[in-house]
Amino acid sequence: MGLVDEVVPAGGELEERLLEAAASRIEGALDGSLALRRSSELTCPESENTVTNTVAEAKRILNPTGNMGGKESALAICDAVAAAATQPYAEGLRVEQRLIRELAVSPTSLALRHLFFAERGVLKIPELAPGTPGGAAAADGATLTRNVGVIGAGTMGGGIVISFLNVGANVTLVEAKDEALQRGVASIAKIYDRDVARGRMTAEKKAEVLGRLNTSLSIADLSDCDAVVEAVFENMEVKQSIFASLDKACKPGALLCTNTSTLDIDAIANATSRPGDVIGMHFFSPANIMKLVEIVKGANTSSETTARVAAMTKRLRKVGVVVGNCDGFVGNRMLASYTDEAGIMLEEGLDPPAIDGPVRDFGMPMGPFQMGDLAGNDITWRVRKGKGTYNPEKNFADALCDMGRYGQKTQAGWYKYDPKVGRGRMPLPDDDLYAQLADFRSRQPKVNRTSAAATADEVAERCFFPLVNEGFRLLEEGIARTPADIDVIYVYGYGWPAWRGGPMHWAVHQEGLRSLVQKMDAYRSKYEPNADVAERYSYDYRWTPCSLLRAAAAALPEATDDADLNAFMRAYRKGSKL
Repeated sequence: MGLVDEVVPAGGELEERLLEAAASRIEGALDGSLALRRSSELTCPESENTVTNTVAEAKRILNPTGNMGGKESALAICDAVAAAATQPYAEGLRVEQRLIRELAVSPTSLALRHLFFAERGVLKIPELAPGTPGGAAAADGATLTRNVGVIGAGTMGGGIVISFLNVGANVTLVEAKDEALQRGVASIAKIYDRDVARGRMTAEKKAEVLGRLNTSLSIADLSDCDAVVEAVFENMEVKQSIFASLDKACKPGALLCTNTSTLDIDAIANATSRPGDVIGMHFFSPANIMKLVEIVKGANTSSETTARVAAMTKRLRKVGVVVGNCDGFVGNRMLASYTDEAGIMLEEGLDPPAIDGPVRDFGMPMGPFQMGDLAGNDITWRVRKGKGTYNPEKNFADALCDMGRYGQKTQAGWYKYDPKVGRGRMPLPDDDLYAQLADFRSRQPKVNRTSAAATADEVAERCFFPLVNEGFRLLEEGIARTPADIDVIYVYGYGWPAWRGGPMHWAVHQEGLRSLVQKMDAYRSKYEPNADVAERYSYDYRWTPCSLLRAAAAALPEATDDADLNAFMRAYRKGSKL
């Protein structure tokens, strides 16, 4: 297309020859021996038909499904290139200016700008204000990662270890049994071996990093740590026992952090004599890759502890969001509404691919059943057993795990997995399982009155509307500070598409609160399940718009400025746990 002035052949001192060629062209332009090539005077050597076909093929590759979501700018670039190659210079500029104006006011642009400021606003909290004890503590954040302890050498613990090692910390990893400890260290070393193999790290750097990793079978060896992160399995008694031991072993002022994803921070803190030093630090798996950390304040967590953990999270190059203490905190509490509705649709007659597909089309990287297979279906299975809600006769998810189908790690879950296909991570439909599921449904009472299957749009909306409703309920209770905090949690922790701005932004700016409430009322009536299913999945709770959502929909029915929504919310909600 005539875009390149000169090609310098490869070989030898390429950088030096590139500089010489550039200097020669500059000298030629200055002394007049080399004619200037003005962009406005260049013509494309390719025919208009070739350009049109090439651009059309590029658009097809960029947007194979025809769904514009998040791809507006890339497609606009294609149109700009086509105009530049086929139109006069002035007309090409006019096309570019029009495209820029359209993109600047598009929903995607609004969503991305919202996220830009939301991420920078999550730690603008009272605890970190200049002149406060917390602000002073946060200013000394570098010291918090000198000596760190991590308890638990599993997948999560290993990822947390790597996160601290990567910012220069000395880390002591503690496990109860030597076999588990050595397995965890081997997994950590394997990740660094992969980095060396890919050229991301030298062998010398790997040796230096692993040289800062110490191991132990005793919590007593964490006595000199500035911070300790517990990352064992989700069992309250085990965690309370560990924190009672940390209380005795750790020096005064050490940060005592739990990586629990659902358990009560206060109950854990009460196992110690210093609940002000105890805080939730909920990493997301894999912890060495995922950017989000939910910083969970307990009822007695001090402002200094909150500020120091916020500063430590920032030093880890992660995005920390301060939230209140409740079952599941913000992210997982909202997620339960999403997965519960998927469970109801499964019982209605939709197989996992029919639910996961529309959720992916919405923009999520995977649907609820793919997510379960990735995380491990046995996690929630064990939680249900612990809570006494395990019932394989009524809940096929329990029957699934009773078969040993935990997900990717067992090569079978809601899908089947083949080590030869996508490195064992590609979900493959399993018709044999779905036949068992159909037989299971045939032995259950009819789920609801309607005989119509949900459409693809309805599937996605039925998953996300209860999730948004729970978000508003968290705001009403003061568990979450702002809608923007929830959006950051979902974009960085759960794969919500950035071009939709987060679930709260989507509800306010793209769906509209009035529309959302009206659809919730309609869906509740259309798909209301029988009493047994309704009780098991807390249907009425999830599908009744909370007071804050109904009030906001009435006062701010159309897309509104974030500041207006925040002001309305602060005036309305009853109180705050933050």
